[in-house]
Amino acid sequence: MPSTAIQPLPLPDRRIDAAVHARFREFVLDLNSGPCSAGVPVPHYSKSIDAVIDLITDLLPGWAHVVISSAACDRVWLAPDRDHPEHGKAFLNRWPEDQHWLSSGPGLEASFTTSPRSALALLSIFIEVIDALEEDRTPGKDVPAAVNFFQDAIDARPLPYRQAS
Repeated sequence: MPSTAIQPLPLPDRRIDAAVHARFREFVLDLNSGPCSAGVPVPHYSKSIDAVIDLITDLLPGWAHVVISSAACDRVWLAPDRDHPEHGKAFLNRWPEDQHWLSSGPGLEASFTTSPRSALALLSIFIEVIDALEEDRTPGKDVPAAVNFFQDAIDARPLPYRQAS
């Protein structure tokens, strides 16, 4: 099933990085140097595809992802890997094999305008899939959980950095 382009993603933002780390990893402090956890800067989830993949690997073991970047958009998908040697059988027991996992859950496929923002695109569907699993619903292609999460992160916290004078 082809995906449709949805609203543009926000710019990478350390406030988003801090909110992601606080929700999925551990407590975050905003220091003058930026958001830190246990004395170490939090990963740049909104810019680093590797940081997002590490998050997926830790929190959704056995799930597969694909990221395709072009000049027009970033196309991403995230779904359980039926062939995963450790988790595939459990996935097949939980979700019907005849169900198309990207269009009717638990996975998701989406395209995002304003390329290249691959890390934010993958992070968006990750947040939507996690929320959908927690709420036992089908993930929304318009990633409402991610849209709200990003907006709350940007609106709720002032920039923690000093401006050069």
